[in-house]
Order: sequence, then C-alpha cells, then structure tokens
Amino acid sequence: MSWRGRSEAPSPTGAQLKICAGVVEAAREGICRRQVEAAEAALVAAFDDMTLPQREALARAVQANLINRKESPVDLLCFTHRLPIGRKRFYQARRFFCHALLQELGMTAERRGA
Repeated sequence: MSWRGRSEAPSPTGAQLKICAGVVEAAREGICRRQVEAAEAALVAAFDDMTLPQREALARAVQANLINRKESPVDLLCFTHRLPIGRKRFYQARRFFCHALLQELGMTAERRGA
C-alpha cells in the first residue's frame, strides 16, 4: 500500500493527466462539458471543509493547472484564487478531479496491488 489512504484516488499516470487536460480544454468549446461538470461537482462535494466559493475556485484552479502547469503553477493559483490550502492538498484535489473525470469518461481501471 502506498502512503495515501485507501479513500484517496490513485495517482493518474502521465497519459491520464494529458487526457484530463485535453478533455478540460475541449470542454471550454462545449465538447465533453457534461463530464467535466460532473467531475467539478464531485470535487466540490468532496472538499466540504471549505466554503462553497472556495471549492468552486479550487475546481477552476485545478482545471487551469491541468491545461498548462507552467502558466498556472500551484502556488500562484492558490494565491490568486485565495485558496486556504497548500501544494499537497492541491495535488490531492487534482488527483481526485482527474479520477472523477476519467470515471465519467469510462476510462478508469482500478489498479491491483502486487
């Protein structure tokens, strides 16, 4: 078992992150918008220790980071979106969002431990 708890989503692979980024970018043009909205709703519901505006800002920040991590680094996003979290929690949210999005797309396969 990894250092993450069983309730946390598994880390997405590099290819899965690219798929998530592409789907989020396509959703801006209306393609796959329903799936992205469902993943946003799951993220907003899961992080219930923050206020609703903070959770919605977190969902927007995660999507911006997925599309371009160099233009939207975590520290800058946390500052500009006024998120009361650090890097570790941000990456946890990104993992959760990607996992929820991949589930919506029907692309998840649970990893089996060795």
